[in-house]
Amino acid sequence: MEVIDILIAKTKEGKYFALVEKMERQDLREIRKNVQFYCPQCEEKVLLKVGEVNIPHFSHQQETSCLSLFAEGESALHLAGKQQLYTFFTETQELSVQLEPYLPNLNQRPDLLISKKHEKIPIEFQCSRIATAEMTRRTEGYYSAHMKPIWILQTPKKLKQLPQGVTMYSLSRFEEHFLRLAHPKRNFILTYDAYSRKFHYLSALLHISGRKFIVNHRTLSIAKQCFPFAKPNFLTIKELENYYSLYRAERLTFLRQRIFLNKKGIKDPFLRGCYELRLIPSELPEWIGIPIPVNSLSSEHACEWQLALLHFITRKNMKFHEVTVQDLHEFAYLSNHMEKNTISNYEKYLAFLLEIGITSIHTQLSLAESNEMKKRLLQYLQSEMKIEKI
Repeated sequence: MEVIDILIAKTKEGKYFALVEKMERQDLREIRKNVQFYCPQCEEKVLLKVGEVNIPHFSHQQETSCLSLFAEGESALHLAGKQQLYTFFTETQELSVQLEPYLPNLNQRPDLLISKKHEKIPIEFQCSRIATAEMTRRTEGYYSAHMKPIWILQTPKKLKQLPQGVTMYSLSRFEEHFLRLAHPKRNFILTYDAYSRKFHYLSALLHISGRKFIVNHRTLSIAKQCFPFAKPNFLTIKELENYYSLYRAERLTFLRQRIFLNKKGIKDPFLRGCYELRLIPSELPEWIGIPIPVNSLSSEHACEWQLALLHFITRKNMKFHEVTVQDLHEFAYLSNHMEKNTISNYEKYLAFLLEIGITSIHTQLSLAESNEMKKRLLQYLQSEMKIEKI
């Protein structure tokens, strides 16, 4: 049997009583002597618990129908994070904030609901893993009521230990789903750590392979946060240079491993493509393996899908400028690349090649042209890794 803990309850008179950070424990102990509290959803009695370690909270005395709305079991960390965020929003001008409000038309209960002029914004502070289907259901529910939710992830332990600045980071499967479902149009993840009272930003995500990314990691104290939430700065030239250096090193590592760890021999599609194009895998031209920001084609390394695309084009005896959208759809179908933005990313890659003077697989670049390619690549990355408003 699971006992559900909450931060808001009703009195016998029907008045709401929210447990916020500034309340003194001794005052709460006095209040509970004289007031009986009830769950605002199921109407059953709840106990006001005021210990010395855990934060004060209301607890259901037994398993209830509230399980469907308080599905996470409300961990101490979740309760603390909600309290801190509630305090933050209430201290922000022109905002009206509700803690754990029930939305009967949606049968949903966000952690917080912010009202700003004619706009309502649900805040979901996610401390545990949630099924993709459930996250999609909640998000679509809010949108159906003309509300745009903000999902904030509890800062994972490995992210807390990550140095600030440009570095490597491997998303967990849940973090990857969270990024794509909660913030499909943004190239960053916003997390909050209730222990340190800091927001962590992972921005300008640049895909390497699998769930491995180059990222820019920054933190911001809740005391310095604003609303709408501060957004990450654009990358500086130095940071872009760091991205470029990291990616080149990762690309070289990938190509070497692709040779030495290969178990399929010539049956390996990547090595087969290199063989048929008369290219040495470890010496691929730098313009094969151009990094694509977060909306990547798949879990493949850029070297793999780009070599496959160029192999497909070469077998059709076409120059790069002759490739049509129909050709790209054919390649996507044959390669089983049916993800969103697939064709757009193919087009961007080919446009980049033509811009730097690459017209076929065997085009050779001079040293000056290689330096120009690096310059154009940095400009490309800067334009692609835009930071959208939260």
